[in-house]
Amino acid sequence: MISVIALVLAMFALFRSFFADSGYFEEDTSVLPPSDVPALELPAVPGTSPARSLFKPPADIENAIETALASTVTIECGEAQGTGWAIALDDPAAGGESALPSALASFPGRLITNHHVITDCVDEPGSVTAMVGDQAFDSYVYSWDPENDLAIVLTTAELAPLPLSPQPQPGWWALSVGSPFGYEGSVSIGNVMNSDSVEVIATAPMNSGNSGGPLLNAAGAVMGSTTYVTVGEAGIEPWNVSMALPALCSRLVNCTAEQIGWSE
Repeated sequence: MISVIALVLAMFALFRSFFADSGYFEEDTSVLPPSDVPALELPAVPGTSPARSLFKPPADIENAIETALASTVTIECGEAQGTGWAIALDDPAAGGESALPSALASFPGRLITNHHVITDCVDEPGSVTAMVGDQAFDSYVYSWDPENDLAIVLTTAELAPLPLSPQPQPGWWALSVGSPFGYEGSVSIGNVMNSDSVEVIATAPMNSGNSGGPLLNAAGAVMGSTTYVTVGEAGIEPWNVSMALPALCSRLVNCTAEQIGWSE
């Protein structure tokens, strides 16, 4: 059974090189964050899911959806559009002071999205925008990780950060929130098929524009960022892949998988 799961995850990793939910895209690794851009810090006690059954939907689904939507934005970068979700991250410290450039002090919000959503903005990091309804918020591409298809965007939008989930188990209820085809505030529901420290496989449908949005459990905690769909001979497969939380620890955030309740 373990070897079969490993084979499936390996196949998904191969597909990721060719497909994304916003269409076909080529991963651009030619531009990397400057070496002097420090990783942001995960708070000492990150928010995690309360102890409860996460195989069942929440008792108040309407409230769960409203809470998730209130912490989710549409990310616009040139012609590209995706989704971002608010996370609690502390500034890197140097001598007890924030190590962020003073010019970035006006961006209090921290968003997670996909690298392929903001690729065209890395050379002009201030050209990215976070949209909440009709309101546009100035934002800034702070750091990115092409290998794991993730990025951190700073924003003037002040949103409640979403809690973080421990590693999901197969069968957990799952909620995907995003802006597929530009329809901001769209939701879909499914369940977790499996996960490892890099990817979460789930059945909650996603389409172009969902990229970077949160995949949440029944407690409203983020399990990963929706990233790509797989395409077979008959078309789009009935599952998708989200980048798991520990992938943030690879380059963008000072953290470990164990710190957020995941295995390596």
